[in-house]
Amino acid sequence: MNVPPGYNQQPQTPPGYGGAPPGYAQPGSYVPPGAVPPSASYMPPPQPHGFRGATRMMFNPAAYRQPGTGAFGTSSLIVSIVSIFLCGILSPISLVLGFVGLIGQKSHKGAALAGVILSIIPAAFWIFVLTFGIHHAFYAEKYAAQAGGPVIAALEEYKKDNGGKVPATLDELVNAGLLPNRWDAALDDLDAPVKSVVEGKEWKEFLRYQPVGGSMSVSPSSSSEHTDDDWVVGGGSQTVTVSNATQYTLHFIGVDGRWGTPDDTEIKQNPDKKFDLGQFGRGNNDTLRTLTQTKRELQGTIKDLNAKIARYTTEIPKEEKRLRESEDKLKQLIREKRLKDLDAVKADAVGKERLALIGETRTRITAYKKKLKELTDQRDIIGIQVERIEGQESMAKMAESKEELGKLAELLKSAKGTLDKADDTSDFMGASEQQRAAEDWYKDNFGG
Repeated sequence: MNVPPGYNQQPQTPPGYGGAPPGYAQPGSYVPPGAVPPSASYMPPPQPHGFRGATRMMFNPAAYRQPGTGAFGTSSLIVSIVSIFLCGILSPISLVLGFVGLIGQKSHKGAALAGVILSIIPAAFWIFVLTFGIHHAFYAEKYAAQAGGPVIAALEEYKKDNGGKVPATLDELVNAGLLPNRWDAALDDLDAPVKSVVEGKEWKEFLRYQPVGGSMSVSPSSSSEHTDDDWVVGGGSQTVTVSNATQYTLHFIGVDGRWGTPDDTEIKQNPDKKFDLGQFGRGNNDTLRTLTQTKRELQGTIKDLNAKIARYTTEIPKEEKRLRESEDKLKQLIREKRLKDLDAVKADAVGKERLALIGETRTRITAYKKKLKELTDQRDIIGIQVERIEGQESMAKMAESKEELGKLAELLKSAKGTLDKADDTSDFMGASEQQRAAEDWYKDNFGG
């Protein structure tokens, strides 16, 4: 091609383009499809992100590592170690740091993985503790309710028969015929762990019972005896007596069968789930409960009789002392006034009153002594009958005998009658009785 003069030869490529781009073959060189162009500066195209990309970053960190990104792994390991000494409080923080340190082009992935593992251990421990605690709390209360059901039902019946008062010990529920000596019946509804602990055992072996409330008093005595109106706890040199207790606490030993362990549980009183005491059979029949009620009335009568006996035992010496003083004064009066016979004493105004006082006092002493003997005999007879029905087996036999129950009812009626007349001395305090007593005294001391 001819070029006009004055014009230079122009390159075949447009201005600003200096040939083929770097990394690409020069025109004319053939590159097969799918082959890598012959260039040292070739970089693979970026891979798509997602699960496969994250996996490559996690397990092939060398290809994606960037400088200055190992702080997350190191921090996770340090925080997780500190958290172990703090009972796992910082575990959530170290866990997050560890996961962040495992993702991406970061260094120290080994430290991050160790931090994650050390964070999971205390977290798993607390999950186990929380799960076990919830399980234990639920089943401990359930087991305790099963173990204490019969006693709670018996206590409610006992309170009905005793004006709202609770017994001193669980043995009183047995003596009252409300419970058998041992739990050897009505066990089918119990869970296996509870049944293995309570079957064939006495109630006090797996239950701890304590009356609460009432009035308390402390005495130096160490006696452990009690009456129906109070309960006594002996210990050392002091005795604590609680009278008229109306509340109580009840604890179950737990399915491990040992006191002082974490599964010892207080039994909640649930009136909606009442145990059927009738499952224990004869020990809860109406006749036996009637006998038990009679027994308690007899014991209460003994207490009242003892109070009257104590009164007369105290009053008789006082009356005898007053009698001696009156006798001495009348004797002195007779000597001073030289009263020669009984008529002379009656004729003297002072002598007459003093003689009447002696007659009245002697009569009162006689009445007191007779009443004391009646009360003492009645108390002793009742005491013998109460001894006969102390044991549950004896009570069961007597409950089957209408004749025995009738005798006890008559004895109780007689004792109450004696108590009603204990303060009545009118039969001994008549004027004629007093006069006869005064004249007898004069004859005993001065003759005809």
